[in-house]
Amino acid sequence: ASNFERHKNIITAIHRKLKEMGGYIFYVLTNYGVYKNQMEFRHGEPATYSFLDHMQIDGCILEANLGSAAVMEYICEKLERRGIPTISINIEKEGIPYIGMDSYSSGKLLIEHMIDVHKSRKINLVLNEKKDDIISMNMWKAYRDVFRDRGLTVEESRVYKCAVGIPNGRRLFHRFREDHTSDADAVVMVHDVLAIGYELEMEKYGMRAPDDVIMCSLNRSANSLVFRPDITGVDRMDGLVASMACDLLAK
Repeated sequence: ASNFERHKNIITAIHRKLKEMGGYIFYVLTNYGVYKNQMEFRHGEPATYSFLDHMQIDGCILEANLGSAAVMEYICEKLERRGIPTISINIEKEGIPYIGMDSYSSGKLLIEHMIDVHKSRKINLVLNEKKDDIISMNMWKAYRDVFRDRGLTVEESRVYKCAVGIPNGRRLFHRFREDHTSDADAVVMVHDVLAIGYELEMEKYGMRAPDDVIMCSLNRSANSLVFRPDITGVDRMDGLVASMACDLLAK
């Protein structure tokens, strides 16, 4: 639950779909931590998932932001032992039906537009630091492919990874300066929130988008609706994915 807005969209879509199907009971189990190399989850927030041993449920939808692969294995073992039908969304797990987003095509179009229309050659790419973030994985592949298709050099020094947050967006402005990549024609961020932080820091130094640098985002946020200048954002289809997961679970 590191991105409350996205999970609100997912939960809202599930409520809407289940309501169409008839009466329902819907439980949400979540945590706020990241658990590394912890194979037993008996204490603290991960202990929430021990409820799966006792709850009367007909099906389960797993969402990508579980915190670690170990937590994923822990939950799946419980569900499998009880024979509970399970769908995973935005994260693949062998043996479980999966629904996810293919952002490769949209990412490819975005980079092509930057190069072909705006004549950008120096494009900084900021991805999520989480290794299994599907938007980031697809975007990095699209970035490489477009540059290579056009015979341009992929400068890996222009690719950054960081956690989503306005303070991190502000820090990126200074990281680019320190790394000598602040001469970018365009910056593509994994989330609007990072782009907002970056823009706010730019303004402190008398710079603005899109006059000094083109700003784009891969994850449209409600924050952007009240932010000026407008950030060109790509909508994530989390609600649609969640609705499809309900249909598949029912089948």
